[in-house]
Amino acid sequence: MPPSSITFHILLALALEDLQPLAIAAQIAEDSQSTALIPERSLYKALRRLEAEGLISRNERMYAITLGGRKLLLREKVRLGRATALLHQRT
Repeated sequence: MPPSSITFHILLALALEDLQPLAIAAQIAEDSQSTALIPERSLYKALRRLEAEGLISRNERMYAITLGGRKLLLREKVRLGRATALLHQRT
């Protein structure tokens, strides 16, 4: 099952460097060209959930992607690659 949109965007934002919550929100806005704006309350709720699931970790106020989070992001990369290839074949 693919990750939720907010999970995908948070993991993608953390793929390059550890970030504080507001920097995560800014990176998501930049990555999505402002089409995926996440309310602050939803962001913090998602961060707590992803930390509990072991996909991210927190040190002070910085969040980092874990190995489990990287594996999930890689699986999504493969899934999206396959979907993109099918789209090219059929259009």
